[in-house]
Amino acid sequence: MKTIKNFFYYVEKYFIIIICISTLLGSILITIFDAPDEMYHFQRIYDESISKKELYIPENTINLGIGFSDHRLANDCIANLKCQKNPWDFDIGKLKLKDYFFDNYSENLKGAQLITAYSGNNYFLQSNLLKFFSKINQNLLFNYYALRFSNAIIWLIINFFLLREIINLKNKYFDKLTYSLILLIYSLPTVTFISSSLSGDSLIFACSALFSLCFLKFKNHNYQKNILLASIAGICLSIITSKSVYIPITIALGLFFFNKLKNKFSKIVFVGFYISGLINTINWLNFSSLKVKEMYINRRGLESTKHLKNFDEFYLFIKSLFLTHLNKFDSWLREIYGVFGNGPIARLLIPHKFYIFFYLYILFLIIIGIYLKRNYLFQILFAIKRFSKLNFYKFKFKNFMFLFLSGCFLITYIGIFYAFYIYWGRDLILSDIQGRYFLPLIILSPLFFNLSSDLLIYRRDKNHNHKLLKKNFYVFFKEEGLIKQIIFIAFINQIVYLTNIFGYYFLRFYF
Repeated sequence: MKTIKNFFYYVEKYFIIIICISTLLGSILITIFDAPDEMYHFQRIYDESISKKELYIPENTINLGIGFSDHRLANDCIANLKCQKNPWDFDIGKLKLKDYFFDNYSENLKGAQLITAYSGNNYFLQSNLLKFFSKINQNLLFNYYALRFSNAIIWLIINFFLLREIINLKNKYFDKLTYSLILLIYSLPTVTFISSSLSGDSLIFACSALFSLCFLKFKNHNYQKNILLASIAGICLSIITSKSVYIPITIALGLFFFNKLKNKFSKIVFVGFYISGLINTINWLNFSSLKVKEMYINRRGLESTKHLKNFDEFYLFIKSLFLTHLNKFDSWLREIYGVFGNGPIARLLIPHKFYIFFYLYILFLIIIGIYLKRNYLFQILFAIKRFSKLNFYKFKFKNFMFLFLSGCFLITYIGIFYAFYIYWGRDLILSDIQGRYFLPLIILSPLFFNLSSDLLIYRRDKNHNHKLLKKNFYVFFKEEGLIKQIIFIAFINQIVYLTNIFGYYFLRFYF
C-alpha cells in the first residue's frame, strides 16, 4: 500500500513537468497549419486585430470574409514534406504579414469562412497579441508560432491553477474531486492539441475550464466579494458565447453564478462583461446573416435557403439526431479523446483504441463508486420522486437552477445538431459534426456533479457488508485515492499525447 501511495505521489509531482513538455513540443512539432481550419482562424485573428468588420463575398463564390489572405505559399509548404519539417528555409519563412493578409479581395485570395461559427469574442486576446507581436517582427511565421505558443501557455497556466487547487484544498472532498475531473478532461490529447494551435476553440476550452474554477471558488464565502474573480467569470462566459450554440448554457451558468455574488459592484461587473459579449454575438449574427445566406446560396443553390428556418421538418430532424448518434458515436469518442491534425498520419492514435480503455475505466469508476456509496443513488431517486410533487411555494432556487441548468445543457447539445442540420447538410446522418464540438459541455459537466453533491444530502451506509466491501477497495476508492487515480489518468493522457506527437512528427518525416 505504501508503494502505491508513493507511486501516486510521484505522478502528481511530475504531472507539472509532463504538461510543460507537452506545451513546448506541441507548439513546435505540430506542422504548419495542420490543426483544424487553422488558416481561417489565423485570418480571423488578423481581421479582429485591425478592427475591420465589413463583410464581403465575391460574386458566385463562397469566399466570404472580412479580410483576405494568399494561401498559395502556405499550401505549397503543406504539400512539401521538407517544408513542413522546417518552413523557415523556404519562401514561406521569408513572407511578411503584409504579403499574406489583404484588406480587399482579389483573385486567388481566401476569406476566413468562419463568419457563422464565431462572433469574434474568442479572438479578442489573440488579436491583441498579434498587434503586439507584429510590432516586434512582421515575419509571418514569427507571428504564427508566437500566437500558437501563447495559446499553449494559457492551457498550461490553467492546468497549474487546477492542480494547485487540488493539492491545496482541504476538507472539501467534492470540490477537490470536481477540480480533478476538470483537470482530467482539460488534459485530454485533443484539448492539448487544439490548445497548441490557432483554433478558435482553444480559448473557448480555456474559458470553460477557467469559469468552472471561478464558479467553484465562489462557493466559498471568502471569495463571494472578489471583483477580480467576478470579472474573469464574466469574461469567460462572454467568450464562450462567441459560438452561438453555447448561449443557452452560458445563460444558465450566468444566472447561477450571479445568485452566488454578494457584492453589488461584483454583480455589475460580472453582468457587464457577460452581457457585452452576448450582445456582440447577437449583433454579429444579425449583421452577418445576409452575407451568410448569400454564401449558402452559392454553395448549395437557392433551394437550400428554404430550409434555413426549418421548423416544419421537426420529425426529420429527430430521425437525423437518432441516426447520427447511431453512426457517429464511436467516431466522436475518438475525436473527443485524441485526433491530431488533418492528414491520415496525423490522425494516428497510439495505442489505437486507448480512448475506449479510457472511457471504460471512467465508467467502471462511476459504477463502483455508486455501488460503494449506494445511499447517494437512493438520494437521487428520492430527489426525483420529490421533484415530481413540486410545491412551487417551497421550491428552492438551488433546486430550480439545477433543473434549469440541466435543461440548458440539453438544449445546447441538441442545438449543435440542429445548427448542422439546417446550415451544413441535408443528409440524415450529419457526418460533419466532430467530437470537439462537445468538449466545452464536457469540460463544464463536472459542475453538475458538484452541484448535485450540494443538492442532495449525503449519508454514509453503515451496514457491515458495506464496511467489508469498502475495506477491499480501500486503496483504489478511498477519497484521496480516487483523486490521485484521476490525476494518474490525466498523466497518462499526456503520455498518449506526447507519444502521438513524436509518432506524428517522425513517421511523417523519417519513414
